[in-house]
Amino acid sequence: FCPYLDLKVAYDAEAIAEELESLHETLVPRARHLEYGLDSIGWSALAFRSFDGHVGSVELETHYGKELRRRDEFRPTDAWQSCPLTAGLVETLADIDACRRVRLLCLGPGASVPEHRDTVENVSLILYCAVRYPVGCNFVISDSSSRIDAKSSWTIPLRSGSVFAINVARHHRVDNLSSERRLSIVIEGLPRRSESDLLELAREQNGLSCFQDVTRANFTKRFGGIGTRSS
Repeated sequence: FCPYLDLKVAYDAEAIAEELESLHETLVPRARHLEYGLDSIGWSALAFRSFDGHVGSVELETHYGKELRRRDEFRPTDAWQSCPLTAGLVETLADIDACRRVRLLCLGPGASVPEHRDTVENVSLILYCAVRYPVGCNFVISDSSSRIDAKSSWTIPLRSGSVFAINVARHHRVDNLSSERRLSIVIEGLPRRSESDLLELAREQNGLSCFQDVTRANFTKRFGGIGTRSS
């Protein structure tokens, strides 16, 4: 099963990208990807929602010497108030009061973020809005908690205007091989969708129409197809 899910959401990505570009001077450069100790030139961010309501508080609370906060302690920033189109999109996708961080992440032309995982837990779900995702951008994610390799990884089929739920507890890396800035909104919260709706999307994405398909997929994943019918 893929560690991501296309939520099949439609929105005006060009209008939101234009709104986000107005915040370019507010972006916080991240010469190092501070949460994970990774060198990452060309990576910048700002917060729409943060633990202290400050637009520059883009890292985890522990980076600032604070204890991890409850979701209901996070607050909107000035950037949230100045971007009504972005705020409207986020509120359509998730219950903002139940979210932790909501951030704009910008990856410059030719920049990349090396392989890492966001947590040692098995699951850490984000909603990833690919507002501007030029050809040449890649988001590669591992099949499991192990590191990325050619046999057990996917390149997530992101595109401008798409929204995916992604399990960033898996090892992943991102690249921007284009000549444009990649603009993404990352929401640390659950999608505002019913379980039945999400299950239907997952079945469609993974080609599973019935219980037998689920069983077969699990067997093939676990045993590499040994003993399955070949003709």
